[in-house]
Amino acid sequence: MKLATFIAAAVVATAALSAAWAQAPETATQTAPAGTPSAAVLLEKAIYTEETVGDLDAAIKLYRQIVSDAKANRKYAAQAQYRLAMCYLKKGDKAKAQQELRMLLATYPQEKDIAAHAQRELAKLSQARAPAFGRVIEKVLPDKPVRQSELLDLDTGRFMAGTDFGENDRETHAWIRQEGLDVMGFIEKGQYGVLAYDMAALPVSPDQWDKLTPEALLDNKQLAHMEPGKITPLLPTDTKQEPPTYLFRTREGGHGIVQLLGESQEPRGVKIRYKLLEHGAAVSADAAPRVVKTSPAAFANDVDPSLDKITVTFDRAMTDGSWSWTGGGDTYPQMTGRPYYDASKTTCAMPVKLQPGKVYWVGINSPSHRNFKSAEGTPARRYVVLFATRSPDGRPTPLPEDLVKRATEVNTASSIPTASAEDVKGAENLSAEGWGLLNERKLPEAEKKFKAAVEKDPTNANAWNGLGWAQFNQGKALNAKESFTKAIAIEPKHAAALNGLGWVAKKEGNTKQAIEYWEEAVTAAPSATAALNGLAATYCEQGQYDKAAEYYRMWMKAEPNNADVKAGLEKAERARNAVKAAVPAAEAWLKVIDAGKYEQSWDEMAKLAQSAVTKDQWAKDAALLKPFGPVQSRKLLSAVHAISLPGAPDGDYVTIEYDSAFANKKQAVETVTVAKDTDGTWRVGGYFVR
Repeated sequence: MKLATFIAAAVVATAALSAAWAQAPETATQTAPAGTPSAAVLLEKAIYTEETVGDLDAAIKLYRQIVSDAKANRKYAAQAQYRLAMCYLKKGDKAKAQQELRMLLATYPQEKDIAAHAQRELAKLSQARAPAFGRVIEKVLPDKPVRQSELLDLDTGRFMAGTDFGENDRETHAWIRQEGLDVMGFIEKGQYGVLAYDMAALPVSPDQWDKLTPEALLDNKQLAHMEPGKITPLLPTDTKQEPPTYLFRTREGGHGIVQLLGESQEPRGVKIRYKLLEHGAAVSADAAPRVVKTSPAAFANDVDPSLDKITVTFDRAMTDGSWSWTGGGDTYPQMTGRPYYDASKTTCAMPVKLQPGKVYWVGINSPSHRNFKSAEGTPARRYVVLFATRSPDGRPTPLPEDLVKRATEVNTASSIPTASAEDVKGAENLSAEGWGLLNERKLPEAEKKFKAAVEKDPTNANAWNGLGWAQFNQGKALNAKESFTKAIAIEPKHAAALNGLGWVAKKEGNTKQAIEYWEEAVTAAPSATAALNGLAATYCEQGQYDKAAEYYRMWMKAEPNNADVKAGLEKAERARNAVKAAVPAAEAWLKVIDAGKYEQSWDEMAKLAQSAVTKDQWAKDAALLKPFGPVQSRKLLSAVHAISLPGAPDGDYVTIEYDSAFANKKQAVETVTVAKDTDGTWRVGGYFVR
C-alpha cells in the first residue's frame, strides 16, 4: 500500500540506517530468548535424567540451572534444590548433600513441605555418625485452663501458650504443627498425663531409662513404623508403675525417651524428664552457635499481630543475660520488656508489641553487636527474622523483595558449616594458587584450585569469587552465577562477586538486573573499576549519557592514566552534547510536518536526505500522513548517538524515537534520525512511522 511505501522509503538512504541503529536499546534490554524452557519443563527433564536415564551428573546440571534462575518459581526451585541434594547423596557425597539441604532450609523456608523433607534427610545424615543421648531435661507441664495451657517443644525445650484445643479446631492444630510443639500436660479427676501431638510414642518398662542404648532406639522397628497420630495420650497404665516411660519420635525427626514423674504442686502440673538423641560429637566450644528456630519463622507474612514476644532458639546453651537483638527504625518492633532466657538457656525471648499489616526486621547479632554467645563465650552467627503481621482485615502482608534478598543472603551465610583452623589456612593457600593461575589465564586449572579451596572452607568468599571468575571466563555462566551468589551470601558487600553477577546478568540479556548488581558493587567499593566499566558502557548503549559520563568520571578517579577511560568519557560527553542539540532540531522539524508543510520540511532536511529524494516526491509521499489525522501526543522514548551508520559517511547522528498518538492512529512510534550537517547545523536526515 502507498502509506507503507512512504513509511519504508521516504528517506531512502537514511530510513534504513535509522531503523538499524534504533535496535540497540532493545537488544540491550532483551529478556531470555524465546523457547527457553520453563522451570517446570526443566524439572521434569531433570527428574527423567536422574531416575530413568540414571545420569546423576547431567541431572545435577539441570537442577542447578533451575536453582540458579532468579526468575524460577520458588516451588520448583526448592524441589530442584532438594533433588540436587539427593543426587549428591546417591553419589556418596554426604557432606555436599548436607550443604545443599542447609541451603534449601535457609533460602526456601516458606516451602514448608519440601523443608520438612530436608529436615528429615538432614536428621538421617546426622544419624550416620555416632549417636549419643544428650543431657537429661526436667520440665513441669503446667496444668492450666484450656485456653491458657502451655505446650512444650521437645526438640528445643521451648514452651508456648496456646489458645483453645477443641478436637475440631483446625487452625489451632495447624499452629501447633507449624511451631513444632509436641506435648501438653493435664490433671483431671485424680489422673495426670500428657497429650502428645503428632508424635509417635511407644510405652516401655521404666528400667529402659538407664538400659536403652542410642542404637537400640534408632533400630526400634516398632517405633520406626508407628505413624504419628493427631493426639496421643501418654498415661500411667498402673498407679503402682512409676514412672510411666515412653520412647518417642517427634514430627521433626527428634528421637528420645521420656518419663512421667508425677504431679507437681508448685507449680501445679505434670513433671516429666526426657533425654534426646544427639548425633555426632558434641559441638566444640569454638564453633559458632547456630539459630535452629525462631518465632515467628523467618519470612512469615501472616503473623498474628497480637503475638507478644519474639523468640530465638540456638543449638546449645547460651550466656545468660547476654543478647544482641539488632535493628532499628520503623521496621524494628516496640519492646515492652527486658529479654530473657528459658531454663535451658537455649531460647531467648524479647517481649514486643506488634502492629497489624507491618513488616519487621529483627537481627540476631550483627557485625558490630555480637552478644548472643555460647556459654563458652563464642558469638552466634548472624541471623535475620524478617516477617510481617496480618493486615487489620486478616490478609497476609507482602514482604519487600529487597529485604527478602538481604535477609536470605545473611541467613544462607549462617547455614554454611564452620571450617577448622587447619582447613581455613589450607583454603587460603589453595585460593592464592587459584588466583595465580587465573592471572595466567589457565582457567581450568584455576577452577580446580578454587573448588578445592571452597571444599575445605565453604565460608571463604574470596575463593567462591575466584571460582566464579574462572567459570565465567570459560563460558560457564550458570556455574559462575552460583559461585558469585555464594560469595555474596557470605559477604553481602563483596564488590568483585557483585560485579561478576552483573556481567552474568548482562550475558543473560537482563540489563536491568546487571545495572542493579553493578551499582551495589560500586556502593560497596567506589573504585570497583570493572563494575564502573559495565555501568558506563551499558548506560551509553541505552542513550543515558549523563549517567554514563558520571561513571566514567568515577572510573577516571580510580585510574587517572587509563587512556580507554578518557576516550570513553569523551565519547559519552560528545553523545550527550549531540542529543541536547539534536532533540530540539527534531521537534522543530516535526512541527513543520504536523502543520502539513511538506515542501518546507524537505527544505529543512539534511543535504544527504535531499540528495536521496526530490522535493516533489517527498511532498507527495509525505501527504500520505494525512489519513492519520492531527497529532494528539508525542512522548520522547529514546535518543541514541552514533558516529557511523551503514551506508552513510562518518559523522554525528542521533536516532530519536517518540511514542506518538494521532487522531486516527492511537498507537504509533515515530523514528527521526538527525544528522550534523556539513555546515555544523543539526538537521533531520530520516523519518518513518510504525
